[in-house]
Amino acid sequence: MRLGSVLLGGVAASVLFASAASAADIAPLVIPPIPVIAPVAPTTLSAYIEAFAGLRLMFDNGEVETLALEGPPVYGFGGAAHLAWQPGPAFSIQTDAWAERWYYGEEPFHLWGVAGHATFRTGNLQVGSLASVGYGYFGGTYVNLGGEAALNADRLRVYTQGGYIFAIGGSPLGYGSRDVYSQTVVTFYPRPNVALSVNAGADYYWERDYIPAGDYSSVGLNIGTRFEFQPEGRRFGVFAAYQLQWRNEFNHDLIFTTHVVGLGISLMLGQPDIRSRDRAIGLADNNPMFGPTFPP
Repeated sequence: MRLGSVLLGGVAASVLFASAASAADIAPLVIPPIPVIAPVAPTTLSAYIEAFAGLRLMFDNGEVETLALEGPPVYGFGGAAHLAWQPGPAFSIQTDAWAERWYYGEEPFHLWGVAGHATFRTGNLQVGSLASVGYGYFGGTYVNLGGEAALNADRLRVYTQGGYIFAIGGSPLGYGSRDVYSQTVVTFYPRPNVALSVNAGADYYWERDYIPAGDYSSVGLNIGTRFEFQPEGRRFGVFAAYQLQWRNEFNHDLIFTTHVVGLGISLMLGQPDIRSRDRAIGLADNNPMFGPTFPP
């Protein structure tokens, strides 16, 4: 009986030892980590171009007049190109070029400009500066120096800009023409490919060296709206825009009210929809002396 117990105990011990040895030889089960998908790098280069045809009608102290004073409504066309480079998440550079031509009388009026923007980004906020040069009202060449900021929410964007303009060529240089302005654009996106914006701004223009000195100055106000639609899966969009421009020339006892309407088309490169485009390349030079008629 005692011998049987000893033999049984030995067998049990051998089985336990063998089981432990076998378990030690088996590699532990290791669950591989879930692979992490690297985020897609944002597009660093974006561009878009646009072109429009428009109609301008001016009212002088309540009487319908055009820029030609007693001519038919003024028609015109124009276009703009924008290119932005974002080397990192916190900084971007943008350049713009635009030109417009309006026909009235025998001498068409034209304006053009080129601009550069340097912008710092943090979260949904953009803050930066701009500098531009161009040809515009009163046959002058001007420089604009300003600052700007934009707040990009999910369905809403607020973009504001202010600047100081001075003449560097043409008769406005001899007059010492100056202008300070501010402009704000608020855009609502019901869908990423649909945008409805309203803009409002004000400026004060004066001629520093006018004879007699200080005899000419004026205040301008503007308000407008723009609707833009991009067909699904397409790179182009279409837009309709309206601007109301009001100017009071204090010393000449004149008030001008101008209505401008336009229809246009835009082409986007590097961004899938209007909302993404505006966040990547939504800046413009909205000055009143030689800037685009319809703020983007």
